[in-house]
Formats: sequence, structure tokens, C-alpha cells
Amino acid sequence: MTLYEFNLLSHEKQLASAFEDGSFLVTRRVGISYLCLYALETFYVEIRYSQDLNQITACRSFRSSIALEPYLEQIDLDFYPMSNNS
Repeated sequence: MTLYEFNLLSHEKQLASAFEDGSFLVTRRVGISYLCLYALETFYVEIRYSQDLNQITACRSFRSSIALEPYLEQIDLDFYPMSNNS
């Protein structure tokens, strides 16, 4: 699925796709909300969960490395070893 195809899905189908097809990477807290980051094929999905409302309040997809920056310190790159074919 491409980023464009993902963005055409309904909100509910976007969430289902992230949960079922995505790879969970990390959660970070922002105020009283939690942001969960998932990797799908060639893009990322960020899902916002509001603790005070006890529900998901937003879902956004992106490819931008700038949008990924707040997560980089929390992602353990050693967990994703690269193969050495040399």
C-alpha cells in the first residue's frame, strides 16, 4: 500500500491497517496524550491517543524525516541489525 492509498482510506480503515499491517516502533508522551509510531512499507503512521478522553483522537501518515525526529532518540537501531553482505 502506498502513502496515497493509505490516505484515501477511512479513519477506521487507516487505524486497522496501522494495527494489522504496521510494525509498532515506539510510543512517546505529549502532555496527556500518547503518540504511537508504526512503520508501514514506505511511510510512517502516528496515532494519537488521548488519555483524558480514553480514545484515539488523530491518525496521520508521513514520510518526512522531520516528522520522525521526535522519535529518533527512543528507537533502538541496534534492534534492527543490517545484514553485512561484504
